[in-house]
Amino acid sequence: MQVVRLLSFPFSLLYSIVLYLRNRFYDWGLFSSKPTPLKSIVIGNLSLGGTGKSPLAEYLIRHFSSRENVAIVSRGYGRKTKGFIEGNVHASPEDIGDEPAEFARKFPEMTVFIAADRHQALSEAAQTKHTLAILDDAFQHRAVLGDLNILLTRFDTPWFKDWVLPMGNLRDHPLERKRADLVVVTNSPIDLSQSDQENFSRKLKVNCPIYFASTAYLPLEDIFHSSPQPWPKKVIALTGIANPKAFINEVKNQSSVLNHLKFPDHHEFSSGDVQRLHDLIGSFADSEVAVVTTEKDAIRLRKWKEELKDITILALPIEMKIHDDVNFRKYLNEKL
Repeated sequence: MQVVRLLSFPFSLLYSIVLYLRNRFYDWGLFSSKPTPLKSIVIGNLSLGGTGKSPLAEYLIRHFSSRENVAIVSRGYGRKTKGFIEGNVHASPEDIGDEPAEFARKFPEMTVFIAADRHQALSEAAQTKHTLAILDDAFQHRAVLGDLNILLTRFDTPWFKDWVLPMGNLRDHPLERKRADLVVVTNSPIDLSQSDQENFSRKLKVNCPIYFASTAYLPLEDIFHSSPQPWPKKVIALTGIANPKAFINEVKNQSSVLNHLKFPDHHEFSSGDVQRLHDLIGSFADSEVAVVTTEKDAIRLRKWKEELKDITILALPIEMKIHDDVNFRKYLNEKL
């Protein structure tokens, strides 16, 4: 593995140069950046997925929805549609993408605006009297000038320990961290000491506020009946997310994991996957085995309700918990 990484170094160096020049072209005005027509928060990361953008977006929705008409703006990664779409609780992942579909299901009173052209989506949101747009995964989308740019990094895999693709997992140049107005360090230990926070913060090398956040796990929910459920004794874990490590650790803390079906991020489940799940369940003599999956995967599994009706499938909801929550909320209010 180390040899492969070393062989990929020239390609990473070339890609790093391309990223650096692209960003400088925006800084120098050679590429156009436009402000948003309504108040906006940009959420993003420097690495590939799995840093907690969706839980942070949900946190922001809950925080601002009592006084703002909030809209989610996304390109709708993985959708099968084209152009602009205004989505709601009835939209499917195939129509608007799995993460926007999850937002719409959790917040049925909110509208999600889907377009590859973020300015088009923002314009539609402004025209429908929305007052705040949360742009999911848009830190690299330099054509949009957000009012608040929030950059995320995981505590266990921070950008200062990583390298640009393909040698590492960074999809943007690490120098772009300096564009952040705020950094959130996700998946942090809940008992992280002040001195450890300060040591970690120095390594980030940013001139903006830094907040640490942990993941809180909520009660299991039956994905087809939306009802809370107790933890089963024996489970099969099923994931199609970028970094399932924390999820798997939590499942192992609660139940005996008989198997882990691991799929790529944003995996579109097929009839073959459904049959594979049936075969795996059938291979265990214990009929009480249940499947535990993530909220994002549950969104994509729900279309197979009829085929999976004989299997207990439970989703594990999560929430982001900011360590210094009072000052974090105060900072958000002051900035916007």
